[in-house]
Amino acid sequence: MLALILSAALNQTAVGSDAGRDASATAAKPVQTAAEVAASRLALASMMRCVVNRSGYKVRKVLDLTVGGGGPQAPWAKLADAGCLDAVGKSLTFAPSLMRGSIYLALYTQDFGKTAPIAEFPVEPPVHYPVSEVASDGYGAIYRMAMSIADCAVRKDPLGARKVVLTEIATDDERAGIRAFVPALSGCIDAGNSLAMNSEVIKGIIAEALYRLTAIKRDNHHAQG
Repeated sequence: MLALILSAALNQTAVGSDAGRDASATAAKPVQTAAEVAASRLALASMMRCVVNRSGYKVRKVLDLTVGGGGPQAPWAKLADAGCLDAVGKSLTFAPSLMRGSIYLALYTQDFGKTAPIAEFPVEPPVHYPVSEVASDGYGAIYRMAMSIADCAVRKDPLGARKVVLTEIATDDERAGIRAFVPALSGCIDAGNSLAMNSEVIKGIIAEALYRLTAIKRDNHHAQG
């Protein structure tokens, strides 16, 4: 089986050899309306932009913490309590995985959003993603697989990845960008694996891979120049 199951907004989209069957098997009733999902995503994005602007150096330290293996979660809670909840006017609770993706969206937009697009990344060197070697817990294992797929896909289609990251959240442009990027994602899933991801997760893992690859290319360019 080779499949990537997507939920773009609340509309199920699937790709892969058994995609149609898997989509129908995994589709479930949403617990939120499309408007509620969009509002939640926009609130998180606003809060994480505030966190990056106010505490960028602390954010980068948290992002380097090992994912999985029972690592500490307290730093993520402290980020969410960094005075930026007032900026969105809500009491919000988000999983570290969603916060991580939203932070990378903010970082990429801030650091590279106005720079020239990169049309090609080299196949090597590999990027270090901070996942535990054991990563026996669900989040660590999923993070390892998700970032392997995202890293591969971003190298295949850097411009498509950039479009996904920079489009406004919960818009037709975002949905179109993700659908156009599906072939790159699908081509990076090993036979026998499948992974279910919604638009928020897809955007977040692409943002992390794109940010890391772009930063490496920038740093290499500076070192050579």
